[in-house]
Amino acid sequence: GFEAMIDVYNPDIRYESTYSQLFKTENGGFTWDEITPNIVNNDIWNVAWVMDPLNSTTLYLGHEDIWRSASGASAWYPMNTGNSD
Repeated sequence: GFEAMIDVYNPDIRYESTYSQLFKTENGGFTWDEITPNIVNNDIWNVAWVMDPLNSTTLYLGHEDIWRSASGASAWYPMNTGNSD
């Protein structure tokens, strides 16, 4: 994998990325669910993503725009930054 994040308020919640997918576990890594948003179309080689330091359910993903999830990656919405890099 590439990037990994652990929820600072609940260490059983963890995120990781591979060369083309994003994953989340809510049980400390025993099982993982794919959370790759449809917007990335498996084109996320070492994607940049971060967890909000004040709200661990808010994530930001950089891919052809800045995408935001306020639900722990269950839904992603563009921030319409006009950034296409």
